[in-house]
Amino acid sequence: MPSSPYDPVGLFDAEVTDAVLRSIGRAVLQGYQEAFRYCQENFSRGETHDVLPQLRRAAVERNVRSVLVRYAPRVKVAPRLNKTHNAWHNEIAAGRVVMTVNAVTNPGDMVRDAEFRCQYARDCQGNLFGTEGEEPAPDAPLFAVLLHGPEPKQRGAVPGPLVQSVGVDGEPVTGVARRRMDRPAFFQVAFPDKDLARYIGDPIDLLRRFPDLGDEGDAGAQPVPQPVVPPVSIDKVV
Repeated sequence: MPSSPYDPVGLFDAEVTDAVLRSIGRAVLQGYQEAFRYCQENFSRGETHDVLPQLRRAAVERNVRSVLVRYAPRVKVAPRLNKTHNAWHNEIAAGRVVMTVNAVTNPGDMVRDAEFRCQYARDCQGNLFGTEGEEPAPDAPLFAVLLHGPEPKQRGAVPGPLVQSVGVDGEPVTGVARRRMDRPAFFQVAFPDKDLARYIGDPIDLLRRFPDLGDEGDAGAQPVPQPVVPPVSIDKVV
């Protein structure tokens, strides 16, 4: 059955297979694990706070690009430079669907305003959904954002893989709250409107759709390279 242009979820599902979505989900998950593990092994708590989001973003983008190679030519991934020439992102195209992967603070948060995302929304949703009194273009693309994020910050919480410990009697022991930073707390597909002001319809909850999405990551994504950082000699610092 052909999907309706007014049904973004139906159009998305008609173009993007579950296998592709599951691979993207595992690539994102592995990016979280790799970035957090590297920070734990190489940085202090304060340094981890500063560098983890950037390292996680790089690992996620690299893993997604790496794993989607197996789905070519049906799925295409191209690195794109933003208009201010200060950041890159992956443009993922699967049939009529164009996607980007974006971190947000909470489920359902609108992605940060950026010219390249505004352009995607105008070019895709503006033609697909048309304007009042106009029929939508039958072959217009759909812009989707894959939203992910760690557990929201709580007062007194510190970065850590465990939420609580277990006492000798097997009962949970309440201690310092720890944010689960080694995996996403949510992973959704959402569809911005043409003005990047709100989402159209309900998002797709990928952690609910794929409850068996494991912690092992995807074999198609390569591990984060481990740079060799030479030790700093304090007496040589001017």
